[in-house]
Amino acid sequence: MLIPQSTHNATVETLARAASLVTSLLQGKLLPTIYKGPRQLIVISKSEARKRAIHSIISNFQTEARNRPEWYSPLKQSSGFGVMHLESEISLIVNRIPDSDYLYDINMCLFHLVNVILDSDDRPFNSGDFMDLFHSGYLPLCPIGNKIVVMKYIDRPGEIDSRYLGSKDELFATLAPSRKPIDRCKRWAYDLPIRSSAEWPSFLDMPVGEAVQRIMEPFAFSNPTALRPIIAELATKATHVSIDQQNLRISFMVQDDGDDIDCQVDFAPPFTGDVSGLPTDVVAIIRAYNGVKVDGVGSSTWNPYLGVQDGFDIDWSDWDISDDIADDLWVAKPLVPFKDQTLWVYHPAKIQHGFLQLMYLSDSGRLIPSLQPCAGEAFLKLMHLYLGDLNLGKHPEEP
Repeated sequence: MLIPQSTHNATVETLARAASLVTSLLQGKLLPTIYKGPRQLIVISKSEARKRAIHSIISNFQTEARNRPEWYSPLKQSSGFGVMHLESEISLIVNRIPDSDYLYDINMCLFHLVNVILDSDDRPFNSGDFMDLFHSGYLPLCPIGNKIVVMKYIDRPGEIDSRYLGSKDELFATLAPSRKPIDRCKRWAYDLPIRSSAEWPSFLDMPVGEAVQRIMEPFAFSNPTALRPIIAELATKATHVSIDQQNLRISFMVQDDGDDIDCQVDFAPPFTGDVSGLPTDVVAIIRAYNGVKVDGVGSSTWNPYLGVQDGFDIDWSDWDISDDIADDLWVAKPLVPFKDQTLWVYHPAKIQHGFLQLMYLSDSGRLIPSLQPCAGEAFLKLMHLYLGDLNLGKHPEEP
């Protein structure tokens, strides 16, 4: 795309004036002016602008504003005054802005100003709005109705004439209700006796099948009648019980697609700290084993519990959630008791089966309610699947 030289020159000149104005205010060489309209402003803080719900509105608007005009499309340049030359000049101007805590936001606003100059039709702001706001020490972030949401970029911006000061309530009213995490430690306080690892040597003296049923009894806590038969079936596949360094180990011989495969399950020593805020079936497990690794035809892990503050130990690079509600619910890391190829998570704001609702994270990052009522039951069924023939087994989340 080719741009007339007069348009190019006017754009560069306006952007340079805006950048110079911002720089002078950042360096204290110029005093901000009082804002006297004509647009009403809703002033938010930097921390409010970073809240998920508000940031989502700002980001969506700025992305649309930046991508909309044709001049920002890939260059088709033959001869004349091309877009590439304009983009290089814009970058030179923007890069001269001094370092600031608001530098990213300033840059976004300057790029948006260029779009307004080159594509002014049906824009909620005009270049005059930008210059007035810059001069008063504010950055325009997005429109709400006929008002502009702004954020200061200097410590002491100009005053705003009371006739042109809008209320934050108008912005917050557009947001979905913010979900609040349930204080699980105040609501649930179960405990059970610790099963010391000192009893592990006694398992070595028992018949293997009996030892396996004793070892795995905590996983049947939520529903013994339904879950003990699963443990009994697993016990028929066990070949050996041993203590490997600090872990208790059960070795299995399983068949998968007609082949014999050596598998093992390792159990770590129990958690001995505070278990407030956990459901009874989880307490039953971690009071016996604080971490379980299943290495079978598939793998799954019961994550070690680190305590009330840190929850379960996982690699948070695996945590990638897509939630239609943009609030701060997921700022604090949730409880993730176990995983296989995906993560099982307790929803921090929903209750089901007497505790926080158990969910699992789909491949698309969506949280889906688990079909299993309890984490211990779900993990035992995963263990049963991965210590058997995958062609014959059924994943616990399959309907």
